[in-house]
This record gives sequence, C-alpha cells and structure tokens, in this order.
Amino acid sequence: MRDTATYATTPNPHPPRTRGRRVPLLLALVLALIGLLAIPNLATAAEGVWVQRTPSTSPAARSAAVMAYDAATGQTILFGGIGGSMFNDTWTWDGTDWTQLFPSTSPPSRLGASLAYDPSTNQLILFGGLDSGASYLSDTWAWDGTNWTQLSPTNSPSARERSSLPKS
Repeated sequence: MRDTATYATTPNPHPPRTRGRRVPLLLALVLALIGLLAIPNLATAAEGVWVQRTPSTSPAARSAAVMAYDAATGQTILFGGIGGSMFNDTWTWDGTDWTQLFPSTSPPSRLGASLAYDPSTNQLILFGGLDSGASYLSDTWAWDGTNWTQLSPTNSPSARERSSLPKS
C-alpha cells in the first residue's frame, strides 16, 4: 500500500527559514500525492503541515508522471509515468482517495510530459514527453474532464521532455 500526503492549513509554530523565498510546496505536494514522498508530519511553511493519508485505492508507484489541477472540473489529474513499465493511465484525486478513469481515448504511454490547465479552453493541455522507445514526443492532447483529444496546433514546440507549460 502506498501512502499519500495532503496539505492541511493548520498553523505551524516553527516555520522553516526560507530566506525570503517560498518553500516549493507545489513540487512537494506533487511528489507526496504520487507516493514518492511519504514522510509523516513533514512540516512545511507557516501555512500548515503535511497530513499523512492512506487511500484505499492508489495508482501504481511511478516516477516522471504529470499531474495538474483542472479548475473546470475540480479534479486533480495524474497521467502517465514509468514504474517497471510505462503508463498511459488517467487518475483523479479527490483529497481522500484515487480513482482510475477510463477515457475512450488516451495519449500513448509516456514519461516526462508537461500538463497544465488552459483557462481559455477550460481544459488541461498535455504536451510531449518521452515514449517507450526513448523518442521525444511533440504531440498535444486536451483533457475535457472525461476524455483525451489529440490536438493539431498550427504552431508547436519541438519534441521534448520534462518541459514546463506556463500558467495562464
């Protein structure tokens, strides 16, 4: 069983020193939610503390997956990654448990893709990554809350992995 940690807004009387910078909470949350960080009671910044979760259902352990919050549906979506084999599965986190989704269409298996919410289309946009043959990908997909659709943008970045998509 893999553990999942979530972030609660309980004040921490001993916040860590950040020398004027914010602690990379989003990165820690992403790692915690996908089971790569399982440290009980890990203290974060003054806003709160980590709370250990033990969901009844979890995705297989993996690395290089992508995850983003879909503001249109209120879902946190996890896609892909590698852990013994490459994945092209789609999962949602509700704050308590993971649920595997079974869209009729999904991007091919990949690791190191990019995923971000696009408020102009109210969809998550997935780009690139690395396939099982170690080839860089340059495809673009949209998640509408139910299904993945491959897009064909007029202009697109070159094939790459582990890149960033801007927050709109």
